[in-house]
Amino acid sequence: YFTDEVMRIPYTVSDVKKDEVVLSPSQQSAFDNLYSKYCDDKASVSLLYGVTGSGKTSVFMKLIEKCFNDNKGTILVVPEIALTPQLIKIFTSRFGDNVAVFHSGLSIGERLDEYKRVSRGDAKIVLGTRSAVFAPLKNIGLIVMDEEQESSYKSEQTPRYNARDIAKFRCYKHNALLLLSSATPSVESFYMAEKGIYNLVKLTERYGKATLPQVSVVDMNEEQKRFKILKKESYEQQISEKKKKTTTSVFAIGFFSSLEIYFLSYALQDSFLLGKVFFAILGLYEAGCSANYIRILIESICEKTMLQGKVEDIVNELEMLEIEEKGRRK
Repeated sequence: YFTDEVMRIPYTVSDVKKDEVVLSPSQQSAFDNLYSKYCDDKASVSLLYGVTGSGKTSVFMKLIEKCFNDNKGTILVVPEIALTPQLIKIFTSRFGDNVAVFHSGLSIGERLDEYKRVSRGDAKIVLGTRSAVFAPLKNIGLIVMDEEQESSYKSEQTPRYNARDIAKFRCYKHNALLLLSSATPSVESFYMAEKGIYNLVKLTERYGKATLPQVSVVDMNEEQKRFKILKKESYEQQISEKKKKTTTSVFAIGFFSSLEIYFLSYALQDSFLLGKVFFAILGLYEAGCSANYIRILIESICEKTMLQGKVEDIVNELEMLEIEEKGRRK
């Protein structure tokens, strides 16, 4: 009755689907580059440098599939446990119970069973946090480190180690490919890639029809100086005309973090409109709105103003909320 060993698998295996991973032309080019390095059967390091949303996961998933078909082991390391469940769902839907999971959220018994499955060759794909880099795979063909710049790959407890360095060592011993993936790679990795020590592969476009957001580089020191001028020209005059509201006005302005104020002043480009926003918020405060409620409104103002620029609509919305709040309290 006790001859069969039953392993505790810390996830539910869904129906296995072997749908082909469809890559865009830029993804396919990146995959071809990485696959050629993998086929060299030499220890090497590649940096997959792609913008957010460029589909880096699809690229290394197809690479992992090739490695799996070659009967070689793969280790996929992620920086935190929160990223593990979604990846488990993706990989188990393609590879079934050939996936083993390692992270600190498992019980000791579950970790032991996963260790046994990997060492016996029952699972050839290992997914987990930094401890997964020690998985006892016999024949490693590929190690992938997602978000390789994250500090969580460094262990702050004894024994102290950097999972990236352990991954390099294991790839060297197995003549495997180490793939570092990130939208914001670490300084040392990008330096090594630019010097040609690492193979640099770039994905500069988002997948499908998605486009990159417009980015403005703002010198916050200059914005702080400009805001002081705005405040002097606009608020001191308005507050002096309403002496009874001076204390309350300062209190309302205090709801803003300095960064939010700078963003607002930069987005509005107009001291009059900026004053209208502040006094609309002041009206809500005097109508009895809570501090947390006003904070949420402020965040909404910052977001809408920066993204849409509909300043007058925001002011009108705040004034309507003030009227509703006063009516409700009556």
